[in-house]
This record gives sequence, C-alpha cells and structure tokens, in this order.
Amino acid sequence: MAIEQYSFIYRSEIWSSHLVWKSNRQVTPIIAAAQRHLWLHLDIEKTLINFLETKDFWISESFLDSISSGRYLNIDYEFFCELIIKIISE
Repeated sequence: MAIEQYSFIYRSEIWSSHLVWKSNRQVTPIIAAAQRHLWLHLDIEKTLINFLETKDFWISESFLDSISSGRYLNIDYEFFCELIIKIISE
C-alpha cells in the first residue's frame, strides 16, 4: 500500500494532517505498524483528497512501485470522476 509506506516515511509531516480515520480515535504510527488491520479503518476518500495536495506522493518511490506492475492498481473510474466533479464544484 503506497499510502501506508509513504505515511510511515514522512509521518512527522503528514500523519496527523493527511490521514483520516473512520474511528473517532487517532491511530498513531506505532499502533498502525503493530496492528496493520487498522489501515482498513482509513477513510480512503478523505485521505485521497488530502493527498491530492501532496504532489510529492504521486511521484514518490512508494507510489511508483505500487503501480509498476499494473496488477495492484484497480481504478474505479466512475468513483474518481464523481469525486473530482464534487471537489471542483465545492
């Protein structure tokens, strides 16, 4: 997971400001590393909106490695089109 790797590498800069969790409690890097299932509680939509502003993520080794084979990236085009339209409309 590219977001997971990038978040650990740059945790001091983006952990609290970019990652949005579905639970009311903030997940710390130590807890997320020990209990990897907690990444399932990440609010993907809100987190990706935050990462849209982080241009370094999209050219990072973490992201590029995750898409290099093409097998790990499954884009829901309809979802992202609707999301972009929603962002632009706001």
